[in-house]
Amino acid sequence: MYISKSIVEAHGGKIEGENNSIGRGATFAFSLPLIIQRDHRQESVAINTTTAATMINDNEERTKFHKTKMKRILLVDDDYDHTITFKVGLELAGFEVDSYNDSAIALSNFKPDYYDLLLIDIKMPKIDGFGLYERIRKIDVKVKVWLLLHMKYIIKH
Repeated sequence: MYISKSIVEAHGGKIEGENNSIGRGATFAFSLPLIIQRDHRQESVAINTTTAATMINDNEERTKFHKTKMKRILLVDDDYDHTITFKVGLELAGFEVDSYNDSAIALSNFKPDYYDLLLIDIKMPKIDGFGLYERIRKIDVKVKVWLLLHMKYIIKH
């Protein structure tokens, strides 16, 4: 919990928790500030994991950060829940996002010199993240790629 709290607060967010009524376990929720742009006007939005987005005040630091952000992202993850969570958050932040749950389809629809960033899950069926990375590099050597690794593959239960 300490690590989660530190990460969330380092990004300007808040984390809350409460014990379950049964006395076993707890429920945690967090919110993180994101920036969206509508009609050339900067606004900040807090995405809360348990409630709808709520507006918060903008500040100069977030505006400067937003100006350096990339605009087009290709997201590939075979887990639908991960894909939709990333896609919604990134679109709220003002990015254009093409997302795929199938790495082979993502590869066949890839557009060279179009994307600013690729977010690719490592562990996928058909073509894994490393294989997809290698194939895309043959098509577009300039695109930036982040490989995603979910914690469940690192920590053994």
